[in-house]
Amino acid sequence: MTEHAAAVVARSGRIDVSLNAIGVDHVQGVPLTELAVEDFELPIRTYTRATFLTATAAGRHMARQGSGVILVLSTTAARVAMATDGFGPANAALEALTLQLAGELGPRGVRVVALRPDGIPETALNGSHAARVWARMAERAGITLEEMLDSPGAPNGLLPRAIRIQDVAETAAFLASDRAAAITATTLNLSVGAVLG
Repeated sequence: MTEHAAAVVARSGRIDVSLNAIGVDHVQGVPLTELAVEDFELPIRTYTRATFLTATAAGRHMARQGSGVILVLSTTAARVAMATDGFGPANAALEALTLQLAGELGPRGVRVVALRPDGIPETALNGSHAARVWARMAERAGITLEEMLDSPGAPNGLLPRAIRIQDVAETAAFLASDRAAAITATTLNLSVGAVLG
């Protein structure tokens, strides 16, 4: 990751925004008491390691230039009390990493913010690993993936619709802009009310 950040700096002279978004097929929805330790560890190792490497590589360059925004993609799994395998703890760790990086890089002019969307159904229709993860969950629930995706809104959401990729993109664009210059060291809840706070 350090090499990629250096290549961006060599090509453009600076890094202004870094968005850490990663996905990996993993076991989800299996009770922790029945989960193999390898399945528990996979999302924790993968999500936290990739985000740490990317964010710190970008952060070093941003600190030297005295400005920049690091955006970390989390999910509502960080805040729910259910069988979320290692995915929930991985996202909770990403939100904690957001706070630590913001504390370290803030005095150097760098903002760090996490975005916490709920599951985004349209991603499963556009090649995301979520299709495989959710298909297994749907099968355990005795429904098809299509039935799961056709459900109106988020399962526990306050708004009558699901979160969309466009919602996340527009929030990220706002956070990367000077209009959000006072926002750092926080996680923005983009769950249509499925998770409060």
